[in-house]
Amino acid sequence: NAIGELFENNSQFVSFLLVVFGINMAVGIVFHLSKNTFSWEEFLLRNALMWFVCICMYWVLEMLRITVGNNDIGHIFGITIQLITLMYPASKIAKNIYILTKGKYPPEFIMNRLYNFEKTGDPNDLLNNKNQEDEIR
Repeated sequence: NAIGELFENNSQFVSFLLVVFGINMAVGIVFHLSKNTFSWEEFLLRNALMWFVCICMYWVLEMLRITVGNNDIGHIFGITIQLITLMYPASKIAKNIYILTKGKYPPEFIMNRLYNFEKTGDPNDLLNNKNQEDEIR
């Protein structure tokens, strides 16, 4: 069974994704309550849509990864799939917290990396230490 295999082979990723979904929901409630824009209907609809989008895209991209095969390219693509799947709700968390803290947290250089990663999909935009050293100077 493909779903059982997904959980068995990727239990850490699935656990992280569930935690990130939960945190996103909590941060979303706090964010919208602070702006007096909270609506249960909107909350449930938007979160259901996020779950739907993440799950659908993960499965489609995972099928492509399986087609590539069990090699270095397939392994790197698999890591990228998990990273972009986690980053969708994680980026919403970061953006909402950034607004709630009036730009104090996460630091601006992290937000810039996040926005660059969303544009390019290149994990180096998010993780490259050389760029971090340049940003600190």
